[in-house]
Amino acid sequence: MILQSADGARTRHLAEALGVSDPTVRLWRTRWAHATPQVTAAEAEADEETLRGLLQRVLRDAPRRGRPATFTPEQLCQLVAVACEAPEVSGWPVTHWTPRELAGEVSTRGIVPTISPRRVGRFLKEAEVKPHQSRYWLNHNRAEKAAPCDEDVKTICELYQQAPALHEQGVHVVSTDEKTGMQANERAHPTRPMQPGMVERVEFEYIRHGTQTLIANFEVATGHVMAPSVGPTMTEEDFVGHIERTVALDPTAAWMCIVDRLNTHQSESLVRLVATQCGMEEDVGVKGKSGILASMPARAAF
Repeated sequence: MILQSADGARTRHLAEALGVSDPTVRLWRTRWAHATPQVTAAEAEADEETLRGLLQRVLRDAPRRGRPATFTPEQLCQLVAVACEAPEVSGWPVTHWTPRELAGEVSTRGIVPTISPRRVGRFLKEAEVKPHQSRYWLNHNRAEKAAPCDEDVKTICELYQQAPALHEQGVHVVSTDEKTGMQANERAHPTRPMQPGMVERVEFEYIRHGTQTLIANFEVATGHVMAPSVGPTMTEEDFVGHIERTVALDPTAAWMCIVDRLNTHQSESLVRLVATQCGMEEDVGVKGKSGILASMPARAAF
């Protein structure tokens, strides 16, 4: 701002170019004009370090009046510490803190005399603490499961990396999973559309039609959902039927389906389907007695 002013730039042009208001430009030009004699004298007499310090003082924001802080840093640290505790520790019948409960708790403990929920929410936001949110994570409780799991993860991640190249060769790499217990609800009355001055209104009451299960394939290379199956159950027959319909989309291609360790993914019917699709002529055995079908570990290995 100062340098461009010295080159003759006008106030309005400076304000537009720098994204500030006209009064801001005039303020700094005035402050610099008042400091010019002192700066000129320092240029002639002082060393470079003294001159730099003077320039920094001239270009620094002037002290402003302001209300002293209501809460000390120690109080704010204690507030955040309470937010990191489970509400049940303090006897609150809730699972997660809200600003209102936190305000009440820190006041009850005497950490602060009083504080509003809005102020609590602002402090939590500044501290990047979100007590109202949670995420699921999986903890391996048994160490012996870690090594096989790590090896499986490595294999699958490598396969996902190869998925684009495999797709160009005509190989489908899909991630297959189920979503069970999806409620099939119908609204008791039609939705009223939005109108000027009125938002869309959805009927609160609904009619239950039981639950449905979704089985779907996510093709890794393309991001497409393929051959979704929807039905009332998720049995061995349902999953095998889903795989049959999936493979039928491109029966001459190779298919690699990534699934979890659910029992239906290691079933007798699935083993027989895979054996048939792969053109195996050898006998797969008898379930629970011999061959590949002798046990679930044997079927999983197959």
